[in-house]
Amino acid sequence: MIKRHILAVTAALFLLSSQMLFAQDYQALFEALPSVKKVEKIDGGQAFPNKYLLWFEQPISHKDPSKGTFLQRVFVGCTDRDSSSVFVAEGYGAAYAARPTYKDELAVLFNLNNVVVEHRYFLESRPDAGWEYLTAENAANDYHRVITELKTVFPKKWIGTGISKGGQNSAIFRAFFPDDVDITVPYVGPFCRSREDGRHEPFIADFCGSLSDRKAIREFQ
Repeated sequence: MIKRHILAVTAALFLLSSQMLFAQDYQALFEALPSVKKVEKIDGGQAFPNKYLLWFEQPISHKDPSKGTFLQRVFVGCTDRDSSSVFVAEGYGAAYAARPTYKDELAVLFNLNNVVVEHRYFLESRPDAGWEYLTAENAANDYHRVITELKTVFPKKWIGTGISKGGQNSAIFRAFFPDDVDITVPYVGPFCRSREDGRHEPFIADFCGSLSDRKAIREFQ
């Protein structure tokens, strides 16, 4: 009985020391990335025992570095350096990724490392400069910088993804940098032709849902 207890305690200590060693390794690897200015280990719960908040320094204008820089919030849930990774090109704020229970659907399905990049000008990733630098091209270049540096830590395959405007961003990112990810899985990625697209109303009027659904929508409006 005593021997069993000793073995159990030894195994627990080994697992704990292994987790601490991996955590130290990740911390050092992230701190060594050229654009990372700050690394914080955060609570990843059971989803990611090793989870980090990274602050990447980004140019306000990727075409004109003289415009200054800002810090962009990036969440990284670490599964294993030998695992593939999912790259969430968030279209808005990424506060949800700080939750200990958060794990992207693709990370769950395929046991992936999980990277979430908050979009420039949202929540904690806001430059002091004007809105003229809030462009799809600048955002794609933000993602490119982040994934290029993180590939030195996670060198296996990468999946790009996002939801809604993030789905749109994942496709735009792939268009600007086709070799940055191996596959792209956009969720609900809308591409509008203009501020007032004009395609939504006919779709709702003639195709969306059932006849009774469409009638109810018209009457409600």
